[in-house]
Amino acid sequence: MEIGSGRGETGYDDGVPFEISGLGPATLVPRVRGAVKDKTSLEALALGADEGFVLSRIDGRLSLGDICALVPFPPSRTADLLRSLIERGAIELPGATLPPRASDRSPPKTIKVAIEGKPGDPTDLTAPPRPAKPPAKPPTKPQ
Repeated sequence: MEIGSGRGETGYDDGVPFEISGLGPATLVPRVRGAVKDKTSLEALALGADEGFVLSRIDGRLSLGDICALVPFPPSRTADLLRSLIERGAIELPGATLPPRASDRSPPKTIKVAIEGKPGDPTDLTAPPRPAKPPAKPPTKPQ
């Protein structure tokens, strides 16, 4: 996350990033999704207090950078909360290139591997185990 170094460079106080990690430029403007605007839909999202606070700042006019400057959380925490709101479907972020949601990804494929070797080879899973070596005789002490 690239961080600004004062007003003039980013338009925000120190600590507000130019690029919001995993979301895009600080100039992008998030919007509340239409289906989330009613109380029943909001309750179904089961948001935490921090997510609800950040969601309350999204009005379709404030940019990501504006929101980072307004909320009391560090920019990295704000970015995590915004990503969570996007993943839950509460907000959209036009212009962002986001990684696919976990629910949109296909499950990992199982690969079966057959290991074949020569009898007695440690990679041959069908070979009988090798017999253990007999214990060594203890050294005898001279008398």
